[in-house]
Amino acid sequence: MAEKMYGNLVKVDVDVDKKLVVVDMEMHADGEAYLLENGSKQDSLWA
Repeated sequence: MAEKMYGNLVKVDVDVDKKLVVVDMEMHADGEAYLLENGSKQDSLWA
């Protein structure tokens, strides 16, 4: 998975309250935006 993007780096954003994980996006902001658009709260996100 990481090889197609940034060598050994895998980007992940997590909603710790809903226990949701977004993996393998170009920028952390993309994963954050996806989670927020789907009902997550900013205070629940970890990147």
